[in-house]
Amino acid sequence: MQALVVVDFCLLIVLLCIPASCDVQIIEPTVGLKFDVSKGSTDIRIKWAVTENDIREEDISCYIFTLMSGPNTNIQVMSSLGTLSASDVKGMEYVFNIKNTVGSNGDYYVQLLAQANDGYSIHYCNRFSLTGMVGENKASSSGEREPPQPELRMNTMDAPIEVDSASFSVPYHLQNGRAKYAPMQQQPLTKITAVSWRRIHETSALTFYSVVRPSPDKVTTITPGVSYVLSTGPNWATAAPMPRANGHWYHPRKKLSLKPRKIIF
Repeated sequence: MQALVVVDFCLLIVLLCIPASCDVQIIEPTVGLKFDVSKGSTDIRIKWAVTENDIREEDISCYIFTLMSGPNTNIQVMSSLGTLSASDVKGMEYVFNIKNTVGSNGDYYVQLLAQANDGYSIHYCNRFSLTGMVGENKASSSGEREPPQPELRMNTMDAPIEVDSASFSVPYHLQNGRAKYAPMQQQPLTKITAVSWRRIHETSALTFYSVVRPSPDKVTTITPGVSYVLSTGPNWATAAPMPRANGHWYHPRKKLSLKPRKIIF
């Protein structure tokens, strides 16, 4: 009996010496919530809990919130909702404001990125529906009930061996790991319908070091391969004759873009 007590006591000491670790579990918004944003904006609360997993709780420096839409296989960034320092967290919840100009009516969800010293953890809340939206960005109505799968990424001196597609949904200027993830190059459309230009992605700052650092802060940028198919084929158009076929010259009339005009001084 005494030996059993000693064994239990030693096991308790070992368990107490194991460093506590954590990950994030999103509790709210719950499934199926709907919000009317026809008055211009609305406040939505996201609430999470810290669970035991991989990243140490005391190592989390900040929480980054991003509004998303789209199916789980094609996550689209709609708007940045803000960054909350870990020291400013009150009750593991955050109330963010969504304007009705960030996108169209549809299903949305929030990406919560917990940034730690040696990596980050990405989680997604349940989808919620927004109506009264007037934005140009098209929101998805995929009908999926489950949020995208969470992701844990630990940074090392080298780039990560495995690349998760969720990494590319984090806005480039909000990433601070050793390996950064760039968005996919898009296929140009066949027609130009835009009448003005706008940035698709936010820009990131460029900083020059004044002294040589012992190790780089960033080691690489990873860009995903294209997810679309480029259709190719031969060009059957008749080729124009070479200059040598018509005496090595073209008639000057073919070079004129305007007819001669008489100018009176």
